[in-house]
Amino acid sequence: MRRVAGQAGRLLHRLMQAALALVFVAACLSALLAWRLSRGPLEMAWMAHRLEAAVNTGGPIHLAVGGVSVAWTGFRDGVGAPLELRVVDAVATDHSGAELAKAVSVDVALSMGSLLLARVEPRSIDVTGAHVGATRAANGRFSLDLGDLGEAAQPDARGGEGAAGRVRWEQLRRVRVHDASATVVDRVIGVTWRIPMLEADLLRGRDGDIAGQARASLALGDQSINVDLKSAGLASAVDFQVSPFNPARLASLAPAFAPLAALDAAVTLVGHADLGPNLLPTRAAVTIEAGAGTAHIAQGTSPLLGATLALDGTMDRLEATLRRLELAPRPDGPKTLVHGHLLGTRRAGHLVADITLDLDQVAFADLAALWPVGVGGRGFR
Repeated sequence: MRRVAGQAGRLLHRLMQAALALVFVAACLSALLAWRLSRGPLEMAWMAHRLEAAVNTGGPIHLAVGGVSVAWTGFRDGVGAPLELRVVDAVATDHSGAELAKAVSVDVALSMGSLLLARVEPRSIDVTGAHVGATRAANGRFSLDLGDLGEAAQPDARGGEGAAGRVRWEQLRRVRVHDASATVVDRVIGVTWRIPMLEADLLRGRDGDIAGQARASLALGDQSINVDLKSAGLASAVDFQVSPFNPARLASLAPAFAPLAALDAAVTLVGHADLGPNLLPTRAAVTIEAGAGTAHIAQGTSPLLGATLALDGTMDRLEATLRRLELAPRPDGPKTLVHGHLLGTRRAGHLVADITLDLDQVAFADLAALWPVGVGGRGFR
């Protein structure tokens, strides 16, 4: 019995030694890998192949990845530094080889502590040189060629979270987009929106507030419109500004734009919007500036020297203030200045409006030039 016990003790001792040796070797290898990652990105071709294989599983999408690299600055910034994953030259094509989306580089910073617990929790995402195509279907739903944006990730049949559930977004603090572009085919109004330039830098606070700014260039026909968005850290507020554009030149692009033919002048917009939990506006305030041009009303036209209109409204209330409307029957004619105010409310399913209109002067002989044909009915003009 003692002999058996001695043999068991020696075996256990050797197993403990082997386990300690394995732990020591693993620690050394981990330290060596961490040191190597801190010296610069480590190219990982096998990970690029695994990423391609995960997408190219016989479906309609084919993904090609130029390379994948990993870096970690823990030796310099401490063990809390994230693991930095970079994917370069990623291109998604369909079965015919047509390009659906591409990105020059995608950098994702992953929480190191979460990875040790087998969780994927991005801290920041940087996208450079991306281009995507999207479609707005007739029912209003948006979709990418890479998947439907309107469909949420579904739990798997075993009651778990599924593959999508293993990615958690609680630690995501920053999203940056640089030198991106997009094309959106809008089948609701029958127009293709081209966004040749998109820049964004968004920061999320621990309480969920969003701060940052975004800038996009929208190309429609021969018009190029720049849109600037800014948020000062309020989760439900955004400021926006739209560069000058001519509404009349957009009228022929789609039937839904036909009413824009009424104003042939340069227009700029500056405003503020409060957003609800679903990111839809709950209140908006917009100031519209129009330069010199022509207003096409009814069957006639009216010359326009300039106008300023301020709108402030919610779902149940709209206040419109016409700060100035400058008219002239001819370039060398006298100016007519018009001011107005409208307050509209919705009560018990009915619309109630209070309208006031003031003008400083108008010559009786100039009424024919200032009052378009067809406004007011027979005998009114």
